Amino acid sequence: MKRILLFIAALMTGLVVFAQTGKGYEKMAAEAYEANNYPKAFLDYTRAIKAYKAQGETDTAVYYNATIAGYKSRKFNELIPYANKAIELKHKKSHLVYYIKALAYDKLEEDEKYFQTLKAGHEAFPSYGRISKKLAVAYLKQGMQPYKEGAEIVQSAESLREKQPEEYKKEIEKANDKFTKAKNLFEKAYEANPKEKQVLKSLAAVYQNLEQEDKAEKITNELNSL
Repeated sequence: MKRILLFIAALMTGLVVFAQTGKGYEKMAAEAYEANNYPKAFLDYTRAIKAYKAQGETDTAVYYNATIAGYKSRKFNELIPYANKAIELKHKKSHLVYYIKALAYDKLEEDEKYFQTLKAGHEAFPSYGRISKKLAVAYLKQGMQPYKEGAEIVQSAESLREKQPEEYKKEIEKANDKFTKAKNLFEKAYEANPKEKQVLKSLAAVYQNLEQEDKAEKITNELNSL
């Protein structure tokens, strides 16, 4: 009889725990988060998600909270599925979820995924400054490589200007191809965030390299007005 009673008690305890796993785990996660115990918060939010699934329920906020707790506990790879789900469910702070997801990819050194997440986030929330600023910088970095290559070609070709003008002209055409590639990327950076000073400086410079003086003047004036 004693063994039977112990078994029933153990079974009932298990049922109580199971019954609490949805809201219970969420409450435990919130308490852990408030105590700055982010790894435990992330773990309990993921447990809450599993419990809600088992109960046939969906709580959008839990996916958002799991994303934030995952980032703060440096679970960069693990948080991605929860961020995706929060975005899919259109959580009211999906703009921030895109941003955190991009930062996670940056920490993981997943450059293309970082860039594509910023693009998607900017497309969905074009007025969200934290994303637009980082996207502008990303485009700027992409454009700097062809810009530097063009500048190096111009510098190397300078010795040909007087003695071999035809060769000099060919080299300048090569440089202009590089500058055009850079310009296209700098313009995308400008579209993402027209108030970023380094973007304006770079765009004005490449317009000058391509002898597009009117455009260079316009951008310079915008820069000076900041």
